Amino acid sequence: MDRPPTDSVAFPGKIAMSESSAPTGWDFVRIGRRVRSRRLQLGLSAQDLADRAGIARQTIVRIESGKPCKTETLNRIRHVLNLFYDFLTREDPPQDFCVQHYPEKAHWTISRPKTEYQRHGEIPDPRHEDDPQERLRLGRLGYQPFFTCLLNSELPGGILNQGLMEIYRETWVDSHPGEEFVYCLSGKARIWVRGTEFLLEEGSAITFKGSEPHQYAPAETISPSGVPLRLLIVVALGKGDPTRNAETEEERAKQRPTPRTQRAGAPD
Repeated sequence: MDRPPTDSVAFPGKIAMSESSAPTGWDFVRIGRRVRSRRLQLGLSAQDLADRAGIARQTIVRIESGKPCKTETLNRIRHVLNLFYDFLTREDPPQDFCVQHYPEKAHWTISRPKTEYQRHGEIPDPRHEDDPQERLRLGRLGYQPFFTCLLNSELPGGILNQGLMEIYRETWVDSHPGEEFVYCLSGKARIWVRGTEFLLEEGSAITFKGSEPHQYAPAETISPSGVPLRLLIVVALGKGDPTRNAETEEERAKQRPTPRTQRAGAPD
């Protein structure tokens, strides 16, 4: 959302594995409440979640009751449920009938740990990169294949998860419950759904079943002063069996479409 290094909500392979340690001072009561809400939303029992995460049922019960847990344990749970740390830790909205997103509260989650390329010096924020020029630099150099920004406009217990993706390289192959809507805000995107390739240009959109294996990539090279590929993604959750993404590069490589993949509308 662990999968490859970074973090995602129902943001699936969008979910990054960049977090290696959880900050102190987190509200575990809030985290437990949101874990329970997502689990029930997906129609999973505590035992179902425990089995998929490879942990004991009692651990799920403890977390949902607000007890602290190890970061590794929380990672296992959030990747089964497709949850970003930002979703688990952000403050509750002031009302439950309408929620507004403010740009000053937007944070761009990285897709690979910063420690992979930043060997020296302090890393003030190990999970985000909010400077657009630095994201562009890291993306062009190949240090970060993509960034994900959750929009803070989700209704408590609602079915819609919304976010932005800024993409510089192929994303991980992903699948998850519900339906996924993708709108191209800038650039051109190549999107594979069940092995079929689609091209999205600025202003075009696509909707597909989230349970189908899917993956994104830029369709053109980004110049140093250019505008990166940005997608608006909305996932409508439904009950079902959450599909865990491939956990190793070898497994992801097996799922990755090749250049010979059939393009939608192309002749056989």
